[in-house]
Amino acid sequence: MQDYLKIFLISLVTSVAVLFSLGPFMLRMQAAEGPRAQAEAPAQPATVETQAQPAAPQMTAPNLQGLSLRDARDRWREGGIVIIEDSQRVDASVEVGTILSQSPAGGAPLQTKEIRVVVAAAPELLTVPSVIGKSAISATEALVKAGFEVPAPQSEPSSEAAGVVLRQEPNAGSKSEKGSLVHLVVAGDGGAGAIAPGEALIEVPKLRNQTVGSARKKLESAGLSVGTVREREDPELGGGRVLSQDPDAGTEVAPGTAVDLVIVAPN
Repeated sequence: MQDYLKIFLISLVTSVAVLFSLGPFMLRMQAAEGPRAQAEAPAQPATVETQAQPAAPQMTAPNLQGLSLRDARDRWREGGIVIIEDSQRVDASVEVGTILSQSPAGGAPLQTKEIRVVVAAAPELLTVPSVIGKSAISATEALVKAGFEVPAPQSEPSSEAAGVVLRQEPNAGSKSEKGSLVHLVVAGDGGAGAIAPGEALIEVPKLRNQTVGSARKKLESAGLSVGTVREREDPELGGGRVLSQDPDAGTEVAPGTAVDLVIVAPN
């Protein structure tokens, strides 16, 4: 019994001694393991709070139709909008330079700050060729080729061969819009006003730049008369002077034929 007691006491003393001798070493090991474990632990992602920014409003194209190109450019220049003249189109119903259409249309989203427009152009003016003395068919072909339209001609009795152009409106040499009408008067098959066999023709005198009174006297002296008198402005001749005549000077006509006059409008 005493031997067992001795063995127990010896074992207890030995355990206490080992504990005291190894204790500081174990404490140092635990201290070293702590920071390393923290270092090896996966970092948690930081939570960043972001605030959504409001989207910029979509710019729309202004409505430019009906405005002049100059006014539209002046009005939207400060906004950085560039207005490009893409093409022109003849439109006599509006002033020259008026915007007729645009792309993109007014109110449509404006992807860039460029708007392309179609602008009204002035009608093209053409010189009316002379077709007096030609057949109706040849006169029509010449006028159509020159850019005009020709309705069915009117006829009146004349000593000229049937179908020959006696008068035209507008007169030869005047300016008229492309595609406008040129009316023709052609010789009929005879009747009142026709030349009797053996009757002499009368040469129409030159009347340009004469006063209406002088032109009337000259026509009556030649056996002719004054027909329709119209006025037109002219920067060269004075008011009341003959600007043009129909039939033209030098044309041979029947006695009593009426000569139409275009005179300069009073200033």
